[in-house]
Amino acid sequence: MSEKDEHIEKIKKIRKIDDVKDDEIMTVGQVAAYLKISEEIIIKLVKEGEVPAFKIGEHWRVKKNDLGNFVEALRQGKRV
Repeated sequence: MSEKDEHIEKIKKIRKIDDVKDDEIMTVGQVAAYLKISEEIIIKLVKEGEVPAFKIGEHWRVKKNDLGNFVEALRQGKRV
């Protein structure tokens, strides 16, 4: 996949996030796109307990409300 195609895919993921309601769950890919960081970093933060998440089988999921709380804590100076 070319760099341009990867960029287009990231934009599509970000647009999908706008459709996620506050009480819905997000995939690691959606969270990464929303925060504009890599999926690997999100998984690390999840495993360290910094980002509240749960597993469905082998897949991590994050409630959008919990992500909002995490982002707000960062805005108030919390360091991860």
